[in-house]
Amino acid sequence: MVFASGKPARFLLAEFGEITGLNCDEIHPDMMPEVDEEEKKRFWELLKLKENRYSPGLEDLKALCDECIAWSKKDKIRFCYLVILANGLLKVDRRSELPLDKANLVIDLERFENYPWGRVAFEDLMDAVKDVTHEKMQSKSYTLNGFVQVLQIWAYVAVPKVGATLGCPLTVPNEIPYLLRYQGRGGRLYISKAFSACKVRHMSTFNVKQINHTTNDPLVDNLVNYILEGRSMDGIVWQEEEYVQPKTSRKKKGGKNEEIQKEQEEEEEEDVPLLLERESRKKRKGEKKDDMKKEGC
Repeated sequence: MVFASGKPARFLLAEFGEITGLNCDEIHPDMMPEVDEEEKKRFWELLKLKENRYSPGLEDLKALCDECIAWSKKDKIRFCYLVILANGLLKVDRRSELPLDKANLVIDLERFENYPWGRVAFEDLMDAVKDVTHEKMQSKSYTLNGFVQVLQIWAYVAVPKVGATLGCPLTVPNEIPYLLRYQGRGGRLYISKAFSACKVRHMSTFNVKQINHTTNDPLVDNLVNYILEGRSMDGIVWQEEEYVQPKTSRKKKGGKNEEIQKEQEEEEEEDVPLLLERESRKKRKGEKKDDMKKEGC
């Protein structure tokens, strides 16, 4: 979620689904069928994987682009699906291999095409976003894995001024997914101007309350309802709860644990006035030494 002009722009599974048009249904255990081992072995031999690899990566697939022309139609489709996973939906590093359980799904084409890849790609992208540290953001550049193009299109849709300025929207029917409604703009992009005084809108009518929550959190629920009402976040006053120091356990009287706790309690009793008094004494001692030096003592 980002904020523009005090308005929240929501990015959840619903927005991801509307942008991509992918299946975002829940994943059930029966969606991972038993793989035909003989067919899998035959197709995996076509990929010519190295001894230490169990699944292909982008570099492995790139090396087979010329050779796959002679394959059967079904194997060509499987190959294309692997490329889409490696360079699109999951967007793994070019040297990394695809998750084996996901790559195995290409053996059963019907299962693969009906699999909820939207949910898989969304969760994978969110894990990649959460992995971005402050150090990475301060560096000149960093790699963000996952289906990152969805975030770009989401910015175009959620903030219309950004889409009009940077996205270069196409004139296409409304049934076309948002992912195919923009062609982008080349040359120098003035992002700051695009985000200035912009308006935010919700692109999805999906109700957050339809999501099955595993835990109840009244504070989070209140914030979600506040956002759904489209109200500005400028007037919110964030409150911090008072931190309670945990008590340390005592093993026996006079033991090591009791000594440590005693030291901690003594440190806590040293309030600000006492510290100021100590600093004042240090300062007076320093001034006294300076006077003695001036007098030649």
